[in-house]
Amino acid sequence: MQFALITLASVLFIVDPIAAIPTYLVITRNESATERRRTALRACVAMTIILIAFAAVGRYLFQALGITLPAFRVAGGLILGLVAFDMLRGERSTQEGRTEVREGEEKDDVALTPLAIPILAGPGAISTVMVLNGEADVWLHRVAVFGAILVTGMLSYLSLRL
Repeated sequence: MQFALITLASVLFIVDPIAAIPTYLVITRNESATERRRTALRACVAMTIILIAFAAVGRYLFQALGITLPAFRVAGGLILGLVAFDMLRGERSTQEGRTEVREGEEKDDVALTPLAIPILAGPGAISTVMVLNGEADVWLHRVAVFGAILVTGMLSYLSLRL
């Protein structure tokens, strides 16, 4: 249970759907309520699939590239440190910047990019799920990782919808 709670908190806070709301509102301001709802759903489903895919194949990707889990923990820790410093300054430069917002305003469909990637499923979220699933030694821990991703996807959709 402790691993599941830590995993859920880690994934939810690194995705940070509440912080994505202002950007979501800006890049969908020309859409109707129905289109916004559809955009939010597609973005959250895409984000969930992306994080599940990286969690599932992360271990094999490490092996294929010859990367050890401790080495990736260091790299992931540096990414999470950058994300944390951005959060302290009230910025999200590792997930969204002026470029992403400007591109989003100009695109007809913003669900996959920039909303799903990099705003919701940014480098911090991807590295977090890869490390968490890499540390999951028993099947119950792996279920907790995938469950945390699913719950985060649902809470992200609710946040954007509200």
